[in-house]
Amino acid sequence: MYKAYKAFETEYQKLKHQALHHLHIQIEKYIPMGRGLGGGSSNAACVLRYLNCALGEPLSEDRLLEIGLALGADVPIFLHQGHAWAEGFGEKITPIQLPPLWLLLILPKTSVDTASIFQHPDLDRTHAPLEKPAQTTLASWPSHNHCEPLVRQLYPLINTIMTAAERLGPCYLSDTGSSLFMLAEHRIQAEDLQQRLVQVLTSNQ
Repeated sequence: MYKAYKAFETEYQKLKHQALHHLHIQIEKYIPMGRGLGGGSSNAACVLRYLNCALGEPLSEDRLLEIGLALGADVPIFLHQGHAWAEGFGEKITPIQLPPLWLLLILPKTSVDTASIFQHPDLDRTHAPLEKPAQTTLASWPSHNHCEPLVRQLYPLINTIMTAAERLGPCYLSDTGSSLFMLAEHRIQAEDLQQRLVQVLTSNQ
């Protein structure tokens, strides 16, 4: 959030030739850190969006996205504030409309260092880019995470939980983890998945 403030301040001073007033920011953190849920990136996007709005929108949307991308690859998607298909390094945003979904969020008691995954020599970098599907139904949506094989190899706990969850249905790694999630079309299905997953994990202990 501080980096976002300083990056915006630099651009604002170039444009308006005046400094920003200092802000007092208090964070009530509900999204756990190091879990691949974009908590830090969404905080940064919130600061950029707030400053631009409060100051009369001196920066264009494209410039905000450029600043966001320099802070982190997933900051632009949070600046968009809606369902979107992201390409490139995360800066090419195409609005889409996804159907209503329920997510069962699984939080293993470990965290994954994102930088170490992207820098790891065993990370497979030969994949072709994913293509945006013509339909935005759950069945047609691409769901491959190129980081998953390496994360499962390096973090046995994540692999164990994913293996158990996959007995019940598709289980996905969020970003580089450690969070996992499963999808359901209705709340009752998500609650049923939760109960069954607890039973499976308990039986494995």
